[in-house]
Amino acid sequence: MFEAMMKFPCIFELKVIGSDTDGFEGDMIDIVSNVTGVDQQEIKYSTRQTPNKKYKSISISATFQSADMLYECYAALDEDPRVKFKF
Repeated sequence: MFEAMMKFPCIFELKVIGSDTDGFEGDMIDIVSNVTGVDQQEIKYSTRQTPNKKYKSISISATFQSADMLYECYAALDEDPRVKFKF
């Protein structure tokens, strides 16, 4: 699907929502960094907490070289049990 909609390489913004536990934010940035090969310092992101502070939403922008790399990133995020939604 991404192959038909986007031209790679491109900057793509992932949104990840998960349990707001210690290290969640850094771990999500680390996953994206490991998959894309982009240094963590170069990855732009922003966060928002739910009013009850139970969940955190992280918007992560990074350069993806291919649709396969994007699919790989989604799969890696899926492996973390704290992740509730990603899009």
